[in-house]
Formats: sequence, C-alpha cells, structure tokens
Amino acid sequence: MSTTPTYTMSNADCKAIIRLYRERVAKCPDTLLNECKGIKDIDAKIKHAALSRTKENKKHRHQWRLSDDDLAEFSKQLLKKNAKARIINAKSFDDLLKVVAGCKVKGVGPLAIYDVALRLGYDRLLPGKIHLHAGTRVGAKNLFGADYVRGKGVLERTDFPKPFQGLECWELENLLCVCKDELAK
Repeated sequence: MSTTPTYTMSNADCKAIIRLYRERVAKCPDTLLNECKGIKDIDAKIKHAALSRTKENKKHRHQWRLSDDDLAEFSKQLLKKNAKARIINAKSFDDLLKVVAGCKVKGVGPLAIYDVALRLGYDRLLPGKIHLHAGTRVGAKNLFGADYVRGKGVLERTDFPKPFQGLECWELENLLCVCKDELAK
C-alpha cells in the first residue's frame, strides 16, 4: 500500500475539476443540507435528516434506493433518548458520525449514515476529514490510485493537490463523487 499520495493532475486540471464541480452543484444543489440546518427543533431535525426527504417530499438522490420503512426505522433509532442526547452533545463530526452509525438499521449503509450525520452537523459540526464510501471511493481511486486508497476509510485534506485544499472536507467528499469520471482521465 502506498503511503504517499500520487497524482498527475496539473494545477490547471485541478482548477478545471473544481469549476466543473461547482457548476454541477449549482445545477443540482443539495437542498436537504440547508433545510436541516434551518430546523431548530432537534426531533424534527433528526426525522427530516434521516427520512432523507426534502420539504417538497422528494427523496434525496443518494437514498433513492433505500426503502422508506428502513429510513423510518433509522429515524426512530436516532430519536431514542440516548442517541438524541449524544447527537446534541457531540463535540466533533466524528463523534456525531459514531452516534449515527450506532443507530444503523438493516438496509441503511455507509453513504446514508454519512449523509445523515452531515445533515445533522451542518450547522455546527463539519467533517475534518474526507470520508470514503460509495462514489467517493471510486473518485479517490481515480485521483490517487487504488493502492493508495486501499484499506482507508478517510483521507486528509493535505492528501489532495494544493488547489483542492481550499475546499471544505465535505466538499472534497462530494467532489470525489460528483467528478469521479473526470478524475479518471
């Protein structure tokens, strides 16, 4: 396994990928993040984040394959007293992610767990690392090579080429997925 990231992208290529990412996000913004950020009642926030539906009742594109019953059960687990208290008292995104992962139910995988934790923490606890799951792992393999990514659950912002390091970690996670095909070229 490689311990040093390698990539052959020029700064200009990196900046082009960032522009492409921003264009794609502008065309299809994740409205659920901002909706959850605006909810002050913790029960309502947890339910909204876990059910993965916008105020227009559209299921988030990351969770479209998950059953509504599984998401409802996930929501119930997150609303239990102990979990809710741990969500409220989380001091970091990693703490929050552990709480959300601890409430996992059958049918809810790593991407949904990450997304729900991000929605719950978006107003106060953002990731300090780039979490790899689903499409982000593909994008990371395309950027860094499979040997570097193998066995890793997270990447550091400093692993990325300089132009990417100006993005927030959650944005880098999203960029790896949204631009995974372009990162392969």
